[in-house]
Order: sequence, then structure tokens, then C-alpha cells
Amino acid sequence: MADFKGNANTISEIKETLDSIQTTLEDTLTRAEAVESTLYDDTIWAGDAQLVGAAFLDLVVQYHGKLALEEGGPVKQASESLQEYLDTDEVFYENWQEHVDLEGI
Repeated sequence: MADFKGNANTISEIKETLDSIQTTLEDTLTRAEAVESTLYDDTIWAGDAQLVGAAFLDLVVQYHGKLALEEGGPVKQASESLQEYLDTDEVFYENWQEHVDLEGI
């Protein structure tokens, strides 16, 4: 088995991208909820158009709600895991010589 050393800069960039995705999901959810609340105003939409729009927006709200707001949502969980990696990565490699010394015993 080969030794593996992750590239902290790349991992950090991935985490920043995930954080940006999280922010976008939260913003989109807020906007979708606002549109959904106005959708039920009968003076704006009515009939089939209202039903189709409501069904679509309901799916958008559910989808973004599951991804953005759940405590253990996948995007948030991935970001937290990458942060944990970044926090321990530096310490691990600072102590690498200790690991090498232990292998020699």
C-alpha cells in the first residue's frame, strides 16, 4: 500500500465550493418559499397554471429544504467532514516523523 498525502489546498478549494453551494441552496430555498407563498394568490394565477406551478415549486422547496436545511444534510455534512480533514491534516504531517520512528520499532 502506498503512502497517501492529501493536498490541503485542493481540499480547501473543494470545501469553499461546497460552502458556496450551501449558501446558494439556502438562498434558492428562501426565494422559492417566497414565490410559493405568492402563488396561492388567486388574483395572480388560477386554474391549471396555478396547479402546475404549485406542484413544481413544492418540489423545489422540498428538494432544497432537504439539501440545505437538514442538520445532517449532505452538503453540510461533506463540508464539515472536509473541515475536519483540514484541521487534522496539518497536525498529522507535523508529527509524521513520530510515525516513521514508530514503524522502525
